[in-house]
Amino acid sequence: MLAASACALLTLPQTGCESSKKNSGGFRIEPQAVTLAAADTPSQTFTASGGTEPYAWALDNQCLGSLNKTVGTQVTYTAEPVTGAVVLRAIDDAGVVSTAVIRQE
Repeated sequence: MLAASACALLTLPQTGCESSKKNSGGFRIEPQAVTLAAADTPSQTFTASGGTEPYAWALDNQCLGSLNKTVGTQVTYTAEPVTGAVVLRAIDDAGVVSTAVIRQE
């Protein structure tokens, strides 16, 4: 069934600032890359630092997992039991974007 397998893809709205404010290295997410065993439905905590709080969080693909919240210094990602890769984005209050890659094998 197509409807049962459909997932929502989240796109971050462009306010005119994100595309012009590249991360100069001071704002970052830790860890910047992780590999999770998808079959175990694991979770991973990510922390943002160095930018202007508050931080907003989003996933580029919600089919692979979910976040416990969308605003704050830390978020926890919980994987679905599927394989693939997802990009986690944090946007600080100044519009600067930092990313982390989550691979699920």
